[in-house]
Amino acid sequence: MGSIDQHLSEEQSKVVAPSIADGVSGTQARPFVRPAVNFASDKRLEGHLHSLPELIDFNAFHNPSHTFCVQAKSTDVRGGFPDGNRTRRPVMESDVGLVIYEFALISIGVPPLVMSARLPPAAVNALIEATSTGFIIVSRRFSEPTKPLLAALASKGISTHIGCGYESFYEPRADADGIPNAASIVELVRETDAKSMMTVPFLLDAICALPNDEGIKALAHMDFVGTGGAALGAGVGDRLAAGGVKLLNFYGTTETGPLFLTFAPTDSYDWKYFRLRTDMNFRVTELEPVDSERRFRLTVFPFGGTEGFEIADQLVRNDRHPETDFAAVGRDDDVIVLATGEKANPLILETMLSEAPMIRSAIAFGENQFNIGVIVEPAEPVASENEDDFHAITFAPSGKVVPRTDKGSIARKETYALFEKEIKAVYDKLARAAADAAWPLDLDNLEDHLKALIHEHMKLQTPLSSWGVDDSIFDLGVDSLQALQLRRVLVATAAKTEALKDVEVAKIIPPQFLYLHPSLREMATAISQRSSGGVNSVQDAAREVNELVDLYSPVESAMQQPSQPSTSENAFVLLTGSSGSLGSHCLTDLARRRDVRRIVCLVRSVKAANAPPHQSGGLFDRKVLEARGLGLTEEEWSKVATLEVDATAERLGLAPMVFAALQERVTHVIHAAWPMNYLMRLRSFQYQFKFLRNLIGLAASGPGTRRRRLVFISSIAAVARVGLRNPGSAIPEAPVSPEDAACGIGYADGKLVCEKILERAAQAYAGQLEVTSIRCGQIAGARSTGVWNVNEQIPMLLKSAQNIGFLPQLSGELSWVPVDDAASVISETTFAPGETLLIQHLENPTRQPWSGLIDAFGQHLRLSEPTVPFEDWLAQVASSDGDDDLYPVKKLHAFFKHSFRAVACGAVILDTIVAKNQSTTLRNMGTVSDADIEKYVKYWVDVGFMGKLGN
Repeated sequence: MGSIDQHLSEEQSKVVAPSIADGVSGTQARPFVRPAVNFASDKRLEGHLHSLPELIDFNAFHNPSHTFCVQAKSTDVRGGFPDGNRTRRPVMESDVGLVIYEFALISIGVPPLVMSARLPPAAVNALIEATSTGFIIVSRRFSEPTKPLLAALASKGISTHIGCGYESFYEPRADADGIPNAASIVELVRETDAKSMMTVPFLLDAICALPNDEGIKALAHMDFVGTGGAALGAGVGDRLAAGGVKLLNFYGTTETGPLFLTFAPTDSYDWKYFRLRTDMNFRVTELEPVDSERRFRLTVFPFGGTEGFEIADQLVRNDRHPETDFAAVGRDDDVIVLATGEKANPLILETMLSEAPMIRSAIAFGENQFNIGVIVEPAEPVASENEDDFHAITFAPSGKVVPRTDKGSIARKETYALFEKEIKAVYDKLARAAADAAWPLDLDNLEDHLKALIHEHMKLQTPLSSWGVDDSIFDLGVDSLQALQLRRVLVATAAKTEALKDVEVAKIIPPQFLYLHPSLREMATAISQRSSGGVNSVQDAAREVNELVDLYSPVESAMQQPSQPSTSENAFVLLTGSSGSLGSHCLTDLARRRDVRRIVCLVRSVKAANAPPHQSGGLFDRKVLEARGLGLTEEEWSKVATLEVDATAERLGLAPMVFAALQERVTHVIHAAWPMNYLMRLRSFQYQFKFLRNLIGLAASGPGTRRRRLVFISSIAAVARVGLRNPGSAIPEAPVSPEDAACGIGYADGKLVCEKILERAAQAYAGQLEVTSIRCGQIAGARSTGVWNVNEQIPMLLKSAQNIGFLPQLSGELSWVPVDDAASVISETTFAPGETLLIQHLENPTRQPWSGLIDAFGQHLRLSEPTVPFEDWLAQVASSDGDDDLYPVKKLHAFFKHSFRAVACGAVILDTIVAKNQSTTLRNMGTVSDADIEKYVKYWVDVGFMGKLGN
């Protein structure tokens, strides 16, 4: 061994062999780092190595490209000894292979004993008994002379391994049928005393179901039980874990091989997550959150490769081990896209149903339908007379078996094909059920009749007694999918009404009926008048705006006590809309400002029959910021709290003491909450008008010697009609009249209503309030992170362009404001000293041509085809075969056809003279750069909104 030690410490510096760590051939190896070695000291010395295993670890880390040691060839050794009868020591048997075996065993915690092959059997037996040896490894060269000894060892139950290639198999059982089952697996585990097992989930399910927990008990003594290839039911996994089974989650793909780490888990490991192996290159990218849950995607870089392989699974991570432990919660191609364009993850429903003891498996369906259905494979047959109790559920007939992959997971596409007839029958039955459940409309008592009809079919939580005829059904909790279902019921009831038999009910109740007429009064009026309704002219739009301003403006007389101007010192800010893109950036900016001591985010409570909002301030959900690449220090987080409110109730639904505490402390209000829905008509926004009126009342009625400042985030849409009458002329930062600005679009006119309400509040509460409406132009993604909400019009246009293969030609100019810059401008305006104007504008004062930006996006999207005129491009997108998910412009085709270029290409320009005086950020704002565009595209690709880019 002495000669080997010498090579370890000296010869390795003399021989250089390039390795993978140094790249391709020809790359210079890293300089050799010489360790400080001391094998003689009986005490550990600082900075020294004291054993060969330590030396190996050191060289593996510091000197991976240098030769570890040099093995002498047998010819060299033979040349050093004279021929003759002289006895020679067989030094070649102490070669580097022996060292490798020793160190490999030591590294896995097995102490090796090196024995000379020349020892007599008695000496070998003595050593084995003294050291309690359990395994012996011998080389092939010595296998023949030691056969008698090996046979004797085998009789004592000591396993012997000979260093040559061989395979061993258990002798097949006489009753084996070739297919393992729960009982046979458990029996084999017991017979072999196996210490670990790797299997598939459906077999673990069967083992768990064995009587008297005999399966769980048999697995409990193992170091680990690994499973993968399909999802293990949470109920099965939890039951195994509770019984002491050390479950290990396996994960991998055909393209990458296994990606999990195999180890004996401890109590800190959660079996629901797999642990990434440490010897492969990965990239973990964050996706758009789903229901406030952070989602991630894994890209694997194979050994020696430069191109990564992106796995389609969506992952969640274990916050206790955020860098290593993940779980797959679905695939991009698992998503079901409903006829409304909304997406549903079937795994949630399927997992819940499969946990029921009476259900063997469940498979959701509903692509391009208005409802999700489910195929249920019962554990026991279901009587046919009971199947009619379920409208959107079809039971797998006894003659049909749900197709599965070789890993036991359900083959989704094959299942849909097998049950095509049954799925069609489900939707036919649903359509008949809607018609059967409907009854003729009572046109003489229509409001009450509609109220009862809607309440029964929508199962609303709001009591009938508190539901007024002017309340919007969307404020009561109806979503877009329910609106489609409700419209189908209304059409069915109208078709059964005798007085409407000569009317084409689909025309008086069109697809957008509930958006046009969201309240009971409006629905009843439209049906009674046999009209689809809607605003017919800008005069009607202006009249409707004025009516709503009169309805929701403050009516009480102001407390005209003179107060001092507001101040930014020790600011206490109420913020709405903090979960949105702009709102979350505003929250981040506010929390980082030293003069802000508290931020309370007002969060809309979920309306329930008898459930008041939470009265105490809660913690803000940090995932909202993290999903947008934002973060705060713990000191900054300490400033932030949330408070649930009922925005339309008196005192915001808060207890008197809580409301009074807010009145006393609040110094600034930033109202950024607003639904991004271009389909809603103006009266559908009455919830927002009530919310604003309550915020005005809160800010204006509190004690104190200083005025409070209320900032409302308005939109360029509110004055788009003004700009279009004089294209290219800057709109001044001043109020406008509804007669000049109202346009009949609910979103735009709703912002205008709020501006006019605030104008009246500024007059009524001049001594208590400082009011500003900030009209925002096009808000772009963040400069710092590239995060840009995929549901906005620019990302929708660019995704459609990527999928059709070319971009549209757009002339004119744009003036985008990155959202993080916009948040800074809003903060600077909110805390600006001195008097404030009623209106200020937030638009990039540095304009840039569309043509340059189109070229830049084309380069980053790898689109080589020439651009085409916008009208032709839009027509080709509209006629393409793909769905709205591939071509999202289709969802807002009318907007892109009639309004997009008018508001996006420079025809509407906001003057920013006043705002630039208030905001340093706005004064110094530059154009959107090529680096910004690169970040935007990368973000959209990373979150899966856009497809992977070609070369």
